[in-house]
Amino acid sequence: MVLGQIKVDEKSNEITAIPELLKLLDINGCIIIIDAMGCQKDIAADIIDNEADYILALKGNQGAF
Repeated sequence: MVLGQIKVDEKSNEITAIPELLKLLDINGCIIIIDAMGCQKDIAADIIDNEADYILALKGNQGAF
């Protein structure tokens, strides 16, 4: 298991930090697990582009992914 963390800017949130963290890690062949805040189409596409799989938490207000 690998856990990654980077500091989020004061006027930002994890949606902008997740792609930056993914760039730092070699995720090829890994399963990436992200909470509902990170359930974004662009983040999922970044994971797929790096030949990894994902488990994303969805909230009821997300609709169809």
